[in-house]
Amino acid sequence: MRLEGSFFEILDRTLPVSAPAGAGEGLRPEVSEAVFRVRLNPEHIIYKAHFPEQPITPGVIIVRMAVELLSESLGRRVRLVAAPNIKFSSPLFPMPSVESGIQGNEGREIDFKINIREEGLASVTVADAEVTYSKMLIRYE
Repeated sequence: MRLEGSFFEILDRTLPVSAPAGAGEGLRPEVSEAVFRVRLNPEHIIYKAHFPEQPITPGVIIVRMAVELLSESLGRRVRLVAAPNIKFSSPLFPMPSVESGIQGNEGREIDFKINIREEGLASVTVADAEVTYSKMLIRYE
């Protein structure tokens, strides 16, 4: 199940420099970091079940979003092999807080910062300007 398009939309992206001609597919030597600004869809069915009175983004969904965005940054589909270190430091609610000054029915905007450490290993930070929601280490193939 692909979440992009229904659960979240990509608003902006800063991708690594394109590979030189003839470099082939996969990880490029100059790839080190990609940043995606996304907006959550607070009307998605996941929030109806988790939890109806106080919706919160499930951790497994945050990890799935990170893997999808990692695939986008590498230009190829990747598969999660392991997540040896995941920290959820703050709940990720689908709507911005009243204090943020954002009004209306727009979902919360957050950034996924992806650092490729080496082929098959990436770290991901999920945050907005005020809060870090999650940090994780992802092994992929």
